[in-house]
Amino acid sequence: MNLKYRPFAAIGITVLLTLFLIIFVSEKFAPIFLCTGAFASIVALLFRSIRERLVPLYIAGSVLFSGLVYYAASTDVKYAEQFIGKTVNISGEVTDSPTYSNYRYYYILDLKEIDGKSVNSKIRLSLPNELDVEVFDDISLDVNIYEISSDSRDVKLYYYSKGVFLGAYSYNSEDTVIRVEKDDSHRIAKSILKLKNLIVGNISDNLPGEKGATVTAMLLGDKSDLSDERNESFREAGIAPIFAVSGLHLSIWVLGLFDLLKSFGVKRRVNSIISILFTVFFMILTGLTPSVCRSGIMMILLLIGNVFYRKADSVNSLGLVAFMLCTLNPYIAVDTGFLLSFSATFGIVTLVPLCEKYIFSQFAESWFGSTLKSILAPIAVSVSASIAVLPFTILMIGQVSVLAVLSNLLLSYVATVCMVVGGFASLMNGIPLISDVLFSVAGLLSGILLKAVDVLCDFPITLISTENMFWKIGALVAIAIPIFAVANFSGKNIFRCICIAMSANILVFSLVSYFYYDGLTQIRILNVGEGISVVAYYGGDKIVLTGEADSYSKRYRIIENLEYYNQKRADLLLLADKNALNDPANFQIISSCVFNRIVTPYSNQSIENFVDDDKLFVEPRASIEVFDGDNVRYITCESYSLALCNFNDISVLFLFDSYKKAEIPEEYLDADILVCRGFIPYCISPQIYKNVIVCGDGKTAQSVVEYVTSSGGNVLPMDDCESVLINIRDDSHKIVVSED
Repeated sequence: MNLKYRPFAAIGITVLLTLFLIIFVSEKFAPIFLCTGAFASIVALLFRSIRERLVPLYIAGSVLFSGLVYYAASTDVKYAEQFIGKTVNISGEVTDSPTYSNYRYYYILDLKEIDGKSVNSKIRLSLPNELDVEVFDDISLDVNIYEISSDSRDVKLYYYSKGVFLGAYSYNSEDTVIRVEKDDSHRIAKSILKLKNLIVGNISDNLPGEKGATVTAMLLGDKSDLSDERNESFREAGIAPIFAVSGLHLSIWVLGLFDLLKSFGVKRRVNSIISILFTVFFMILTGLTPSVCRSGIMMILLLIGNVFYRKADSVNSLGLVAFMLCTLNPYIAVDTGFLLSFSATFGIVTLVPLCEKYIFSQFAESWFGSTLKSILAPIAVSVSASIAVLPFTILMIGQVSVLAVLSNLLLSYVATVCMVVGGFASLMNGIPLISDVLFSVAGLLSGILLKAVDVLCDFPITLISTENMFWKIGALVAIAIPIFAVANFSGKNIFRCICIAMSANILVFSLVSYFYYDGLTQIRILNVGEGISVVAYYGGDKIVLTGEADSYSKRYRIIENLEYYNQKRADLLLLADKNALNDPANFQIISSCVFNRIVTPYSNQSIENFVDDDKLFVEPRASIEVFDGDNVRYITCESYSLALCNFNDISVLFLFDSYKKAEIPEEYLDADILVCRGFIPYCISPQIYKNVIVCGDGKTAQSVVEYVTSSGGNVLPMDDCESVLINIRDDSHKIVVSED
């Protein structure tokens, strides 16, 4: 791959990777890249031998450019963040239909002004009631501004990649004065949106339930009607990319239209212009998501080449798309959908030609050779895409499907036919015989797809968790390997270097990861506001301990951390809280995850109807065996609620709730580490513990911190932490703090 004649490939990929390192890994890289890029650019311009090679100049300039566009984007974010915590008047344009979640309606507004000041941002507006507005209407109202997804950096970066920098809410939209300015224009985008709603309505009317939702998701990328459980099953089966509208979907429709027009004798240039217009139409129809924009721009470049009788270079076009999109919004460099779509396309356009050159070309020119090529060609495409997306899957999702290649080979054709048939069926709705037949076929195919996914998900191991540091370092090394190979080798040597280096990378980090986690118990204490929630892990087994806490934070953090340790499954859920059965978050956790045992101090009709009898244990005091010979002793009464956990000869006392005058039996107080909130009873001496971890960030938590400090204890407050991880091996422990 000679990058000298592919300038946009060198520039675009460098910009994308540089911004990814700055935003995803650490913002501290920004000044380093900026200074390094400036210095390297000057050196490249001064020395003729470097300047004439061009590629070093491209890369140096791209690194410098990346630093500049990041600082420009971060300036917009900081300007918007000055309004956080204030009650202000906002005005903006509704950009999409509302979503409904947790009894509230969410709108995305393209902001025009905040308190009369111009703002370059979008905002996520939360209201208790649905507004009588349509997309492209302007609205103005008084709202409270908050930091978007302050409890999760990953979610915050997701919104940033969509251009959403702020959140806003109003408690009662009925009492709030909302000024609406209806959009009376006849813009094309408005008509396309109406067509989209019509298509969705036709599909849901004729194919209600999961079948229709699946067809809509494949056709338009709209997964709003799919349940969380179904989305999880698609991810476990490794076919989630089928529902992210990208190059596959676009190429089917655009190239299908191109071939159709060609069969009617439409000239190549006119055919290409019509296909370009259809590509723009399809991009708007599917919501202009980053993955659609990537594939759409590439398709347009390909068709422009047809107009001028020139052949577009796929790698160069891909780099140009990355450069354009990162310039418009640098945070797109951490958009999961875009990165997976980009890397999959990169793998196909680079690895498949290598397979054709060095493998398929060796087959004999015979019937057998041609048949073998036709069988192996789709496998090469699937494997190439899977290899290319693997590093970003590890970094961004934290889980790898072991069935991805197999399931895509088995189901991609079914999904493609289902999508095409469903699309034509929705457009022909109203023509009785034809639409009925097409909807029946689409329903049959989507049913086969859903059944196949359920069968695949029954395999013992479907997902591998990649959330530990060794997987992530290995993924970064895997991204660097092909860059190093291209920069230093040519021809077959690139392929050899990548194969050898990747094999060594996998071997080294697999061995290091195995020896690091062998015999290690991990206790992750989560920041859930004024409360304690814990996920503990050992050798593939997980347990969850939780008391009273902020409902949203508890639910979100526990589910997120169960996924961190591979799937939302655990052996034990201990609800160590006097009011456990009155907390809706506990029921949401139970409904979202799978627990072999659920222990609660009290019972009522709700929990008995919600949980199978063989899984529910009602015990106010118990000793529970967990992991490999370890145990959790817990007790809940009117004056206190606690759990004493013994892991590998290290004991941790979780004081979920207590009063100052509580009298706790001495056998529960003998521990190495104390985790508490609210108050520490008089019967506890903080200085006897090696560490005292204080959860919460209010005045009561601060008073506990001051009390432990004055008593001579070793205290760790969690007010600025996302979580505290206690690594226990044998009879020693190490505490690792994850900053928020």
